[in-house]
Amino acid sequence: MNRLEQDAADALQGHEDCAAFRDAERARWARAQPAVIGSVWAPKMSEQQKKTHEQYIAANNLPF
Repeated sequence: MNRLEQDAADALQGHEDCAAFRDAERARWARAQPAVIGSVWAPKMSEQQKKTHEQYIAANNLPF
């Protein structure tokens, strides 16, 4: 094997090593992420409670 073939083989091996490292890091990062919360519970408001809440928001100039 001449010098050019050896350089090409080394470059290919280096590329494959970097790709394997990146894949391993992506997999490690994916495992490290917290579980996704599926839903958030909130109590149901009756119509009267909604009206009272909206009036409270309007009276106190609240953004929510």
